[in-house]
Amino acid sequence: MSQDTVIMFFSVCWCLLFLDPLNHVFSSPCGSTKTLNVEEGKDVILQLDQQTPITSTTWEFEKHLIATTKPGQPLELGKHSSSYIGRLFTLDEGSLRITTLTTKDRRIYRAELFNKDSNYICAQLFDLRIDEPSRIPPDIEPSESCGTTIRLVGTLGGEVTLQLPNHPNVAFITWDINNIDHIAITGPGQVLEVKNNNYVGRLSATTDGSLKISGLTTKDQRVYRAELFTGYWIYRCTQFYDIRVKINVDQPVITISPNEVTLGQEVVLRCESKRGSFPKQYQFYTKERFLGSDRIQQKGVGQLRLTITLLSMAGPYYCGSNNDISRKEKKSNMAILTIKIGVDQPVMTISPNEVTVGQDVVLRCESKRGSFPIQYMFYNEEGFLGNVTSSKEGAAQLWLTNTSLSMAGPYYCGSHNDISREEVLSNMTVLTITKFNSKVSKVSEVSRSYSLQNTIRLGLSVCILIITLCILFYHMKTIKRISEHSDA
Repeated sequence: MSQDTVIMFFSVCWCLLFLDPLNHVFSSPCGSTKTLNVEEGKDVILQLDQQTPITSTTWEFEKHLIATTKPGQPLELGKHSSSYIGRLFTLDEGSLRITTLTTKDRRIYRAELFNKDSNYICAQLFDLRIDEPSRIPPDIEPSESCGTTIRLVGTLGGEVTLQLPNHPNVAFITWDINNIDHIAITGPGQVLEVKNNNYVGRLSATTDGSLKISGLTTKDQRVYRAELFTGYWIYRCTQFYDIRVKINVDQPVITISPNEVTLGQEVVLRCESKRGSFPKQYQFYTKERFLGSDRIQQKGVGQLRLTITLLSMAGPYYCGSNNDISRKEKKSNMAILTIKIGVDQPVMTISPNEVTVGQDVVLRCESKRGSFPIQYMFYNEEGFLGNVTSSKEGAAQLWLTNTSLSMAGPYYCGSHNDISREEVLSNMTVLTITKFNSKVSKVSEVSRSYSLQNTIRLGLSVCILIITLCILFYHMKTIKRISEHSDA
């Protein structure tokens, strides 16, 4: 038998193995693969979201049936459920719950959904990841494994190399995602065939046939499998790769809850970058002063609790975030913390505080301390006069116009705000109002009369002086004319 015939024979076998039309690999999926990250020892629910009525669901991994669920009926264990005894439960709609997870549960699970006529509907994949990486995939015998699972970390948009173990006489390598989604076939220095459109233009091979994936996206976070064959398609071993794609953090957002407090109250600062790979590091600041940090390993936001003890703690707060991809910290927006305080005793003033009947006065009331808005009330002996609401610094004012003698006496004011509901009263200030003075009026009349007399006297004196000068001038002119006539 020639080498070409042998290669063709094993190629046909490989295609029959992986492209079996009876297998539902290439049937329409229910949706994209659901990736679940769960801590070891916790429980997980493989949730079905299919809207079409379902009568039964088979649960398997690598074609190994572990259970069958039916809405409203007890769970039926499958042939390969020995490692799940006592840990599998069904929900009312047929979803599967696995309890007390171990690293051996780290697999890609497949749920095949059927309707009432036992017709196949679709398949839903669940990529279950446990914090502790698996050593040897549980569905591969130790003798078939090339080695422990290789964990690789790439960055978004970057590339990663799935390096093959050093194995002699390897000519062909088939690549897939846990034998469910076939990606490519490579050989030394070349990609022989690409079987998944999502990887077109992104795959290349090294000299030993290792696979390079470029332009990484979050969808590339999978468990990949490489099966190594010789030039005669003789199986050598299987190597697993766990790829994680790291993403840089985006600008975080800070919130303060509550953002308006009184002294002694506690607030929570929360900082979150919506995008970015965990773990994430969050730092908190106020007025360029570092307050504290919080490291989040998986999901959630950074938090810092503060007890407000000083008025100086009011003002702007912000946070920063970074992760292992970007050591440079990204700063958030500013959030303002407002500390509300009650009013202190107001001070009452009257300007002017001594007036005559008919004059206007201004009553002023001010609390030097207190959160706005502040309500001011004005009083005298007869009772309430009026109120003023102030939303800015400075005294509140109330005008008294056209004063009368009855308005004389003590005045005071009160103030309160949302914090101190009870009104705080001011000091007493006395307003003095006097009548119009008659003696002063007579003196003023005499003074005005005397001034008028002097003015008249002065006017008469000026007139007499003018007349005298005119007579004198006329007389001198007459004498001069007579003298000139005599000479002639």
